[in-house]
Amino acid sequence: MAPATPLLPRPSPRAATPQARRRALAALGVELSRRGPLAVVSLLVSLLTVLGALALTASLMRRGGATTFEEVPSLAAGALAWGGGVLLAFAVSVHALKRDREAGITALLRARGASLVGYLWTRVGGLTALLVVVVAGGTLLVGLVATLLAARAGTSLRTLQGTGAAVAYALAFAFTLGPLAMAALASRSRIGGYGFLLVVLVLPELLAPTTGALLPYGFGELASIPGALTALRAALMPPGVDGWRAARALFVLVLVALLSLAAVRRAARRAQREEAQ
Repeated sequence: MAPATPLLPRPSPRAATPQARRRALAALGVELSRRGPLAVVSLLVSLLTVLGALALTASLMRRGGATTFEEVPSLAAGALAWGGGVLLAFAVSVHALKRDREAGITALLRARGASLVGYLWTRVGGLTALLVVVVAGGTLLVGLVATLLAARAGTSLRTLQGTGAAVAYALAFAFTLGPLAMAALASRSRIGGYGFLLVVLVLPELLAPTTGALLPYGFGELASIPGALTALRAALMPPGVDGWRAARALFVLVLVALLSLAAVRRAARRAQREEAQ
């Protein structure tokens, strides 16, 4: 069934540049990621999380707890990532390939000349971009407010560095979980997808105390995705910056994202072959 309205308008010949096509595909991906009741609920949860973090910041100022302002952005980033962010990623990714075929999205993209890479850019890129706006954008807003209030107590520089560390955490979360959620849920059953995420995301974190002891010194904290994200944030937090620790964490997260993209690409190619039969 084709969509009621053209989601990806055909650009004029003058505007049909690769950059214009990528922008159109990205805009379509964001629009698709905002659809559905669970996606709306996740955005509302994220909004409430930001408002709660702002209320906490104001409460700290009234109580004279300015020395803890640097921790507020990190608390907000964690709550946004593992609350509304996870819910959004799961809601968008479940049966995404099947839903796109049934809604005519894949047919529309092929009719407009989009390749398999273009489709992946649309789906994975759209979800990742929305996660960046929700998680990193919310974290940045909370961090800037905390920094402004901390300036009254002379701790604005530490709070600003804490904000930078929290935003880095949020960005790494978005660019890792966007592809990972699509790899886990886009082409699997709901139970199979959640089982995959349990094995990849949750189980390594539960086993981290054991598996981490088997890894070389400094790599034990990277035995799970949440651990690597936390290590990245801790490496950038005040009072200093541990560049080697941050680089190790980024390497693990980039590797996870690349493997996830490869898995989504393989699933999308298989879905295309099945559709053509």
